[in-house]
Amino acid sequence: MKFISRISRLQFNISLLVIVFIILAMIPGYRYSNNLPLFGEQSHYNARIAGQISMKGPILQDSLSFGGRAYIFNPYHYLLAMFFIFIPAEAASLAIPILLGLVSAFFFNLLLERFKLPMKKRALIMLSLVATPAFIYAFSNSDSYSLVLALTILSFYFFLSELRFRTFVSTALCLPLVFFGFLPAFIPLSLMFLYTLYDKNRLGSFIKIFLIVLLVGASYSIYLSSTLGYSAKPGFDSKGLDDFFSDLGGSYGFGMFNFLLALIGLLVMWRKKSKMFYGQLTLILLSLLFLVIDYNTVFQVSFFAAVLAGMGFWALQDRNWSLKVVKNLIMVLIICGFLFSSISYIGRISASEPNKELYNALSWLKENPSDNLTVFSDYKNGIWVQSIAGFGTIADSNFYYAPDLTKRLDDTNTILSSRNLKKTYDLLARYNVKYILITPRMKKEYWKDENEGLLFLFSNSETFKIVYNIQDVEIWEFLRH
Repeated sequence: MKFISRISRLQFNISLLVIVFIILAMIPGYRYSNNLPLFGEQSHYNARIAGQISMKGPILQDSLSFGGRAYIFNPYHYLLAMFFIFIPAEAASLAIPILLGLVSAFFFNLLLERFKLPMKKRALIMLSLVATPAFIYAFSNSDSYSLVLALTILSFYFFLSELRFRTFVSTALCLPLVFFGFLPAFIPLSLMFLYTLYDKNRLGSFIKIFLIVLLVGASYSIYLSSTLGYSAKPGFDSKGLDDFFSDLGGSYGFGMFNFLLALIGLLVMWRKKSKMFYGQLTLILLSLLFLVIDYNTVFQVSFFAAVLAGMGFWALQDRNWSLKVVKNLIMVLIICGFLFSSISYIGRISASEPNKELYNALSWLKENPSDNLTVFSDYKNGIWVQSIAGFGTIADSNFYYAPDLTKRLDDTNTILSSRNLKKTYDLLARYNVKYILITPRMKKEYWKDENEGLLFLFSNSETFKIVYNIQDVEIWEFLRH
């Protein structure tokens, strides 16, 4: 850690941005060099909607999702659409999250500096942050939460600043968060409120920001409820422990080393009990509550968890060890653990779907369009079918405010599991199905052998004809008669 003391503030900031850029560019760089499309469902959904906005202007309807549904406003789509005017869609989808990641990391470091943390501590906290799977996922992927995180950090930073118009700037940055949901907007407000407990001079600014955000958020919620009704997610979409820890297979979350260091940081905080202890404790309890209510808040919570992990790392590094070799061994073990966990995570996510086999099948569908007809597959493939192939689907994973959600998911399961030809035929005809997409993942999840459900019915050549079968990805044509 001695070399950190010898570098200047400018060198530290530049080094930080270079490291963040390298880490965030690994996944998109790997996929681009291997001619793979964007990874993840939301990146394709966001690109499709942003493309429509850039060509047609503001939209009110998404005709491909759930047979046609009302479009839910998302500021990230308009940010993407603005860049689509100047650069290709895929390039913008790769560049914007990385740019937002650099902005978030830079201003988060400035926030830590504002709290008078020395450079060594900030270095350990930033190391913990950039090694967090949630951070890597949010900014390597064209996900809406990349903008949520940037707005959260920026709104809180300007709230603490000495700018004359800090209230206006912080409000302007916080307001877009209401369009991502209640919790994304509530989290920066809770940070501002907790800070006012120690700086009464900021209370007036907080009250103004809170009232404006509350008014806009409440008005928007009332509008959605009155026009679209109540939105609920199906029970099977809940998250488990394996999602919480990326090392157990979760797409994003916390690494084991991050989590253990955060626990050590929590113990250190408990023992020292600084003047901000109760505010910090409240923030921890709120963070746990946020994760229980909506697991996607892990992206915002990961920044505070990185602070705890960095403090835990510092406590281990700064304590008096009777044997220096033991201290050095533990430091090396932690750093290697961070590296191994991050590299392992990046390698696993780089190979995420859609893979080449699925992408080629979807490209075949795109080359064989059929107006007003749909492709049947399970809901997990829905967004890729819509975004890459350009077909409508029965269902997809965007459950919020989806029309006839329960019925469409039940009908999907019936089609997949039933061996009754008439029942399956009637459902496929009702949804105007032209093609049926079957992937290796689906075969593992829904059937044990070829004699079950829809796979059994494929033997009826008068109703189904295989038109694509490459590397275990199958496309069947539904023959209506």
